[in-house]
This record gives sequence, C-alpha cells and structure tokens, in this order.
Amino acid sequence: MHYDVVRYVVGQTLRIISVPFILAAFALALIGPESSWHLPVISFVVPALIALVLGTILSRVDKEEIEERIRDREAFASVGLGWLAIVLIGTLPYWLGGIFVGPGSEASFSEILHGFIYSLFESMAGFTTTGATVIESSSSPLCTESTSDCLASLPKMILLYRSATQWLGGMGVIMLGLLIFSRTVGGGKSLARAELTGPTVSPTGITFQSTARILWAVFVAMTLIELTLLIYLTDLSLFDSINISMTTIATGGMTPTDSGIGGYDSGILELILIFFMFVSGLNFAAIYLIVIKAQFYEIKDEEMRNYFFIWVLSIALASGFMAYAGSSFSESLRDTAFTLTSIITSTGYSTADWGSWQLFPKLILLILMAIGATAGSTSGGLKVMRATMLLKIARREIMTIVQPKRVVPIRVNGEVVDERRVSLAIGMICAWILLCAISVLALSFVERSIDLESAVSVIFSMLGNTGPALGAYGPTHTYASMSEFGLVGSSLLMWLGRLEILTVLILFNPRLWSKSN
Repeated sequence: MHYDVVRYVVGQTLRIISVPFILAAFALALIGPESSWHLPVISFVVPALIALVLGTILSRVDKEEIEERIRDREAFASVGLGWLAIVLIGTLPYWLGGIFVGPGSEASFSEILHGFIYSLFESMAGFTTTGATVIESSSSPLCTESTSDCLASLPKMILLYRSATQWLGGMGVIMLGLLIFSRTVGGGKSLARAELTGPTVSPTGITFQSTARILWAVFVAMTLIELTLLIYLTDLSLFDSINISMTTIATGGMTPTDSGIGGYDSGILELILIFFMFVSGLNFAAIYLIVIKAQFYEIKDEEMRNYFFIWVLSIALASGFMAYAGSSFSESLRDTAFTLTSIITSTGYSTADWGSWQLFPKLILLILMAIGATAGSTSGGLKVMRATMLLKIARREIMTIVQPKRVVPIRVNGEVVDERRVSLAIGMICAWILLCAISVLALSFVERSIDLESAVSVIFSMLGNTGPALGAYGPTHTYASMSEFGLVGSSLLMWLGRLEILTVLILFNPRLWSKSN
C-alpha cells in the first residue's frame, strides 16, 4: 500500500469539499442570517477551515509519481476513506448550527452525543443520496410540537446545504476531483471504477478525466433543464424548485418540507419528476451518447430494455392489483407510477403512504429496492445488469445439467461476458444477501420492539440508498425514534450501499494495508 498516495487523494477530496462550505458562508453573510449572526461562521466557516487545513496537510506529498503509483488498492482505499472524511465534515453544519443538540448548548454529554449521531445520520443520508432523515420536532431544538412543518421552519441555507450534499454525492465527489485535479491526480480509471455505481464503468471520452467532465456536464445540464421546467410549469417557489431539482437528478429524495412531494398536490409536478427520476436511473454515459452523439443504437442496450420492462411491469401489476382491490384505477395508476419510479431509482420521494398498502404492492417495492436501476446512474441497489446476469447464470446452470457437455457462455448485448465479470457479479450479490441477513439480525437485536416488516425494509432501504422504508419507518415517519446503535449501523449500511459493498469490505482486508504490497 502506498500510504502517501491515499493521503494525497483524501486530502484533495477534503479541499474540494471545503469550497461549498465557503460559498454557503458567503451567501448566508450576504443575504443576512435568518436566526442569529453566528450561523454562517459556526455552520459553514468552521467546517470549511477544518476541511481546508486538514486537506492541505494530508496532500503535502511529492506529486511527481502520484499518477503512476495509483493502483486499484490505493483507489479503493482512497474512495472509501474519502467518503467517510466528507461525511464527517458534513456532519458539522447540523451539529454546530443547532439543527440538532450540539456542543454550544446547555445540554448533557449524552444529549450532545445523541445530537452528533443525528447529525452523522443526516450527513450520511445526504452524501450517499439515501434521503432518510431524522429531522422532526422530537430531535431538533429548532422545532417544537406546535411547529406545523419542521423542515420548512429551518434556516433556508441549511435546507439548501442539505440538498446540495445529495447533488454533490450523486455523481460523486471523487469524480468531481478527477475533473478539477486531472493534472495532478492520476489513476483516473481506478478511482472512477471505485466510485461509480454498477458492474462497469462506461468511458465516453479519450481519458477518464474527460469521461468525468462529460458525465458531470450531463448531470449539470439535466439539473438545469428540470429547474427550468419546475419554475415555468409548476407553482413551486424558486427555492423549492432549486432544492427539488438537485435531489431529483441525484435520486436523493430530500425535500424542503415535511409533507414531501405529496404536499404540493400537483399532477404536472409529479409527471416532471417521474420523467427525470426515470432518466436519472439510466446510465449517464448512454444519455450522453444518445442525446449528444446521436448513437441511437444505445437504446437497444439490454440493461436499458430490462430496466424499462421491469418499470412498466411493476407499475402495471401494482396499479392493477390496487384497482382490483377497490381503489380508483386513475388514482392507483397515479400513485403507483410515481411511487414505483421513486423506489426503483432509489429517489425516495412520496406522494402516497405506501406503508399502508397491501402486501402484494409492498413486496414489489422491496424487490425494486433491491434491484435498483441501471449501472452508471445515480441510483442505488444491485443494478439491473447484475439481476440480468443472475438470471442468465441460473439459465446456464439448468442447461448444463440437461446437457453436461454443452458450453453455454453468458452473453450481454450479444457479446460474451468475461468469467471474471461473472464472478464479480455473483460475489456482489452474495455479499449483498449475506450482509442483509446479518444486518436484519443486528437491527432486531438493538431495536427490540421492531417488527419484521420494518426491519427487513430498513435494511433494504439503507443498502439500496432509498431512504423511506415500510412499517415504523415508512414515508410518513422519520428515523428519529431509532436508537443510537441503530442510527450508527444504518449510517454504515448507507456507506456500504453507496460504494457497492465490496469497495468498503476491501478496507477490512489486512493485506490491503500491507506496506510490502
């Protein structure tokens, strides 16, 4: 392990993340603080200084051989540790800014510690685009039982920061680093593979730095297009439009109000969000090739076709069942189309209380949480590509049993898939299943009153970076009632899910940290 390389990449990542804090402090100082004069200093300047100073110290290494010395092990270690560092810095605006009980309050040590854990959970949910929240009247000193909308009552800059964490985490802070520091941070292929979601990285440029530039350009363009549509076609305020645009394209799902998207009660808004959620579940490289390069053969991509098929089939089954059970077909179609699009893309928006649905549509929700959308998108889950390969592997084994001498390769888009990729897909799925089983047991141990539906759906939601779950943690509830151990464990699962499990599990292999390798 080349420790100086890991230090350098993590340091540069911290320097990058200090920029949004500085901009937020300046913006808040210009418009005037909404609660007290010290908010811009405490909430944003202090985290910015910590990130900048620590990042500068860590990145003080010899840059000449960095590019040649970044291997896969350095890349995975840098990305895994870099994300933890970002989340910890991102905790401070909530903790120091008074959103939760912090060190400046007249509270006991246990209350301040609990406030830090709340802040950690909120920060992790933001940067990993999970969208779960613990902000409510019982957890935030800024809200009371009489506060009709806790989120809407918070300082607007905090809400904007909360949405910005999802937007930055959507495409990836490390990928942003490849764009900004492309001349000094080499190893782009390894870093991109360690951070981008899915079984493959789809390069669209000559170098991986140019790929990062293209992907971020698509990401920004989609955000601006959605923002424009929300401003001119809906009744949303400019502030709400900005927040929702950032969290939609990032498939994050955080909203600036407690009532979520359902509180706006706008059919046009829901249609716009369904479109952009679905598109954000597509491979961003494929979007670039189709829209900019006019390479329409990408539409025939097997993963994209299966993604569309699963989406349509799940909506048809859920809406048909609910209509058969006695609900209005039009209302059933509206609710299921929005909800299932939100779940398959791991966005987590809600317009209906899906926690009160019957078992059949709930099971569809759980399946979609696990599968997710396509590789190379901002969504979570196992990805449609891996689910497709799993079915092909099962089919191959059945054919091999029937015809033992027959060689049946795994093909995707007509091309034979390398057995190494097949093994990685199987390993990822096995790790996901095993981690789910262990996590459900652990959660049921620390949350002794939790029911099976809540426990299983929480684990699926955290690992799939979805946000809301079922039961006690459904779309009409927050995670504030969960214990400290449950919140910390859920935060770790969000981290594992965002970095696709294996990237994090590698960090626990002692051989990774051996200086002799």
